[in-house]
Amino acid sequence: MITNKHVLEGAKSLRICMHTGLNGTDEAPDGGITFIETPAILATTVLHDDPAIDLCGILLGPLINFWKQANPGRSVFYKAIMDDLIYGPVEELDVCEQVTMVGCPNAIWDEHNGFPLFRRGFTASPLTANFQGRREFVVDIAVFSGSSGSPIFLMDNGPYVSSDAPDKLQLGRRFGLLGTLWGGPRITEAGLVEIKPAPTSASADIAIDVRMHLGYVIKASETHHLLKKAAAEFGNIDLTAIKMVTTLMSPTGDALRETFRRNALCFCGSKRKFKHCHGQIVTAQQQPES
Repeated sequence: MITNKHVLEGAKSLRICMHTGLNGTDEAPDGGITFIETPAILATTVLHDDPAIDLCGILLGPLINFWKQANPGRSVFYKAIMDDLIYGPVEELDVCEQVTMVGCPNAIWDEHNGFPLFRRGFTASPLTANFQGRREFVVDIAVFSGSSGSPIFLMDNGPYVSSDAPDKLQLGRRFGLLGTLWGGPRITEAGLVEIKPAPTSASADIAIDVRMHLGYVIKASETHHLLKKAAAEFGNIDLTAIKMVTTLMSPTGDALRETFRRNALCFCGSKRKFKHCHGQIVTAQQQPES
């Protein structure tokens, strides 16, 4: 799951809405939804190598497997955006292309059916150029609280004109990921323009300023880089080996004790109480050296 680094800052848990699979398979949805919940300690993260690029990923595979173990005979349905759905070549695109943003502005979404909102806008800078020297482009679309991490797609069906043949009207369907929104400019009360990440919720946005009808999008090439990094780290894992991973919250002794009750079942699936399983390791780690 691709999102922004700032979206996950300070998170203690994750709650992800997913569609349930038809007849216990992942081939088609059955119309139902479920929530996969996990403490941040168990959420394996992959961060973009460049600290200036606000992009990261959460490995959903282990979380889905945990959910399946707790719900025998059931499955979840999802579609992954892989390399073949990252749009290219962008050289064919015009400066002002119609795009679609998928997200939950001001935390508004279809909770009954489990769908986000789909909104239209336009690119406002060439995708072939790096806006202000950053690996980004600009979209002309309203960026509300809760929009951070929203994917931006080229998604049209019908006539279009490409930059390599501006005098020729073409027919067809174009679809692909163009990038991930991270924020946008705002005008402060003093009339200054500031660049800020989009707040992660409506309640978090308390500043007195006005959002401009623009958003800044990290190019899909950086998503491709993140997918390659995740594949290199987790693509061929020896399941019998111990692998150190980065998690959303560092599994310190205090964090583990805050997350897991001593008499609750251990998170590892051993069916033993936490205090008799990984809780013992935590206790041992906290003992002073003799």
